[in-house]
Amino acid sequence: MDQPLDPDLNNAIRTIASRVLPRGFCASDRAPSTLEELTAHVEANNHFAVWNGASGRSIYGDPATNYAFRAWHDWCHYIGGLPFDMTGEERVCSMQVRQLFIEHGNTPLTRYWQKIIEAEVIGQNKFAHIHKRFPDDQMGFVQAYLHDPQSALSWSLW
Repeated sequence: MDQPLDPDLNNAIRTIASRVLPRGFCASDRAPSTLEELTAHVEANNHFAVWNGASGRSIYGDPATNYAFRAWHDWCHYIGGLPFDMTGEERVCSMQVRQLFIEHGNTPLTRYWQKIIEAEVIGQNKFAHIHKRFPDDQMGFVQAYLHDPQSALSWSLW
């Protein structure tokens, strides 16, 4: 296991994921990639499935927390009826940040977590829009995005 960017954020993510998905979720080679697929999957199977790939260089340092983040994120898409486009991602990101603030207060730490979640969700989606792929080195990308978003988006080597 690699070092997480913020161990306390990892704990918060796992706590929220277990709270919003008390029956858990599964990580799979195949997972919904649109709101319509997500809705159909949840309604047919009564559980969430998240993609198990690209978890080796995440900001969480371990696949299990990355899957928990993805499950919580997809739960927000589902509950909010929000598509997997940029507008939907921005709204899901806002939902997740609000949930962190509700759970942990509006503090310097949670405002830092907000920036991390924004880099993880909005920053990586902007990168994917520009480069037609998500960054391979998610940790490096998020760290660079926290320092200078524009430079992180323009560098295609992530």
